[in-house]
Amino acid sequence: MGMRTVLGAGALMLALGFLPRIAVAAPDVVVTIKPVHSLVAQVMDGVGTPRLLLDASASPHAYALRPSEARAVAGADLVVRVSADLETFLVDVLQDRPVLTFDTLPGVTLLKWDEGDAHGHGHGHDHAKAREDGHEHGGHGKHDHDEEEAGSHAAHHHAGDHDTHVWLDPVNAAVLVRATAGTLSRLDPANAPRYAANAERAVGSLSALEAQVNARLAPVRGQPYVVFHDAYSYFENRFRLPAGEVLSLNPETAPGARHVARIRAEIVAEDIRCVFAEPQFRPALVETVIEGTPARAAVLDPLGAALPAGPAAYGTLILGLADSMAECLAR
Repeated sequence: MGMRTVLGAGALMLALGFLPRIAVAAPDVVVTIKPVHSLVAQVMDGVGTPRLLLDASASPHAYALRPSEARAVAGADLVVRVSADLETFLVDVLQDRPVLTFDTLPGVTLLKWDEGDAHGHGHGHDHAKAREDGHEHGGHGKHDHDEEEAGSHAAHHHAGDHDTHVWLDPVNAAVLVRATAGTLSRLDPANAPRYAANAERAVGSLSALEAQVNARLAPVRGQPYVVFHDAYSYFENRFRLPAGEVLSLNPETAPGARHVARIRAEIVAEDIRCVFAEPQFRPALVETVIEGTPARAAVLDPLGAALPAGPAAYGTLILGLADSMAECLAR
């Protein structure tokens, strides 16, 4: 009698849906860099948390995987990367892992490296055309480097035919968000509605972010500046900024003395207000360049080195770029 009572109660609980459901593990997703990790985390919100491969201080330009990181990639259900040309450290460990590659997604705007690495100061859309068509717009070349800095240095940093910093355009970010939701929905159909809803919410936030940045930069749009390395073409293009003169073609190699002298002269001649360093690289070089000129030093952080990883990191990073530019370029 007692056993029948227990079985009857179990059947009743099952009929009413009270028995606990067996949890299905979220897909194991590994993402290479923090800004892209943030976008993927927004899509996975409420389902799981992607793993971030590169820590705050690491640059993808010259990275070597630790054994534990290689194992994480080898065991992942999905690897999300920016470009085969940027995260070259993944080549030997991806094997047959499913990979979502940001810069190959349909709908992503790609900007070519300048043909001959030369175009002058102007406005963002002119520079986008220069990158796409290989035409020169006059003025001082953006990469008018000393001969000793050309060749192997350019090949190292400019692998492939297009700029790989695609995440710095929020419109590109929206393409990745939707592609991530679609890929995760195929891997994990049970959570497809959640991924789709999260993606639409994230896309709306990216649209609002674009409007915020445009408003923030409006008072200083058109002011010339110098950047540490050639990372900001997508940001400049999206927000109609002049292309920054580049201090160092290769972020791992200091520019030659003649190049530094040329940029110092240009700072004075063109009334350049700001030289932007980056957290990962040599701030002393920027101080050397601005010494004796009216320019100020500030920091741009294209990777979010100082930010906590997570869904909020992408918006904070893009707004941080806008704030640094607006504050330094204002008189």
